[in-house]
Amino acid sequence: MLDPEIQPILEATSALPGPPAHLVPVEQARAAHDLETAEMSGPGEEVAAVRELAVPGPGGPIGVRVFRPAVEGALPLVAYVHGGGWVIGTLDAFDPLCRALANASGAVIASIDYRLAPEHPFPAAPDDVRAAVRWLAAHAGELGADPKRMGIAGDSAGGNLATVTARRLRDEGGPALRFQALIYPVCDSALSTPSYREMSDGFGLTAASMQRYWELYLDGSDGRHPDASPLQAGDLSGLPPAFVLTVRDDVLRDEAESYARALAAAGVGVVLSRYDGAVHGFFRWMARSGDGVRGGTVRVHLVRYVQLPTTADLDAAAEIVAARLKPTPLVPAPALGEDVHLKLETFQPTGSFKVRGGLAALSRAGSAPVVTASAGNAGLGVAWAAAALGVDATVVVAETASPAKVAALEALPVTLIQHGPGYDAAEARALELAAQGATYVSAYNDTGVIAGQATLGRELDTQIDRPVTVACPLGGGGLASGLGLWAAGRDGARVVAAEADRSPAFTAALAAGEITPVDVGETLADGLAGNVEPGSATFPLVRDHVDAVALVSEAEIEEAMRFLARAHGIVAEGAGAVAVAAAMTGRLAHGDGALVIVVTGRNIALGRLASILAG
Repeated sequence: MLDPEIQPILEATSALPGPPAHLVPVEQARAAHDLETAEMSGPGEEVAAVRELAVPGPGGPIGVRVFRPAVEGALPLVAYVHGGGWVIGTLDAFDPLCRALANASGAVIASIDYRLAPEHPFPAAPDDVRAAVRWLAAHAGELGADPKRMGIAGDSAGGNLATVTARRLRDEGGPALRFQALIYPVCDSALSTPSYREMSDGFGLTAASMQRYWELYLDGSDGRHPDASPLQAGDLSGLPPAFVLTVRDDVLRDEAESYARALAAAGVGVVLSRYDGAVHGFFRWMARSGDGVRGGTVRVHLVRYVQLPTTADLDAAAEIVAARLKPTPLVPAPALGEDVHLKLETFQPTGSFKVRGGLAALSRAGSAPVVTASAGNAGLGVAWAAAALGVDATVVVAETASPAKVAALEALPVTLIQHGPGYDAAEARALELAAQGATYVSAYNDTGVIAGQATLGRELDTQIDRPVTVACPLGGGGLASGLGLWAAGRDGARVVAAEADRSPAFTAALAAGEITPVDVGETLADGLAGNVEPGSATFPLVRDHVDAVALVSEAEIEEAMRFLARAHGIVAEGAGAVAVAAAMTGRLAHGDGALVIVVTGRNIALGRLASILAG
């Protein structure tokens, strides 16, 4: 179903007299594009300043229009490359969009007027964009921008030129770009994907129009050249993190999503967002559109592709964790069986294993500001790590977060935001904030976080020298994934996990063979509650490296909390006691060797703890 603002646009376009779009002469097509954009985008928002520049280029001066929002200081700088099939599009046509982007992002937006085909065929456009980006990086200070926070963005053919430029700059040694934002980018000249067949006509951009654009652009050159078709590039590693936006009803959908997956497979951090209800070109209209296109019936499907930790990542995490944290105790628990031990992560400075991942993730991110969403413990881990490493951090928690965890966060030097009724809403808000220029650190779906949690296993290497089964709590899967990677490299080691039956996200995902939404009920194990992010790197790691997952009830979690207090004098919150609950009910078969149960999380309101212990 198309958005109600977009449907009449398509109907009106289809009803226009004259030849199909791909048969319209170039000059007429350019004029029509400018007129359509003026109608749909309006005059544009006010910004603090607009500058017209002419920068040196390989074919003569390149026009650049710079938009600065009303924000003080040295701002991030975004080079924007407009779409139009490399054939149409002007600075004026994309002026309203760039104004809106500047105000919404708080960044300086520099719109590049590259040479167009057919007068200037491939590779004139990528050569111009590369030259303009180099100039902008060298002169960022003159524009009131920070060259260390420079990225590139573009829509359609502009998205193609943006990512091609990012790769060329990587190969040529810079300037370094911090991110790339690719809005329904053109990625391949093959024109053979299912979306080309399914959406060939009737959805704005047609297959015939794209074929004509390619012919005019290439002018006989090889369309498989990686500077023309970025999906054909042999090496995508080392490119800046990417945001890739696609729309369901678009001929370019499949090639753009294939490119996002190729970037992720090369180790590039990727967020893929598919919009349902919209069509190709709608991004230009966002400068004027009402609530419909901005979030009414346009439905968004967000997928972040995260690089799996490499051996180098695991080693780096082990180094920073060993430098900042003391090993936590391993104590016998004979009441739970022969050769059963508790790994007491409650002894961490924040009361939870999450500080391991926080240290590793922030160390990996460098000095950039970070934002995270958390049910509490992950936020505490990031906050503690931020204070230790001198990094600015924002933590978003649900309005229903544990008062004890909120109070602990308020005591640390971070910006704390309470938003939404549960973790899913808090996570969505954190991603929105990250899009404004911070590094997003997921509580679990993050390369550094997973690597940091694997350090628990490396500690066990020094504490137990025989075959071992490690049982851990399971929420988003960061700890189970890290332990799984550790166990895969140690003979005689295996991992099992437990989750609350009121939030069975992984049980459902493993049964379905893919991440699937579940209903989440109120649970004592609030630190584990919530759905798993679509595309999370933790799903394949848990699937491949965790031997079994057990479910436990609320009553069983309460009993495990009482056992830990009575038998070991340990305060554990519900999430921290689920693996003990599974062991007490006999659902964790540990096979040969020792059983180590991870006990983690001590952040629980005293009144609630007293009520449970009295029960």
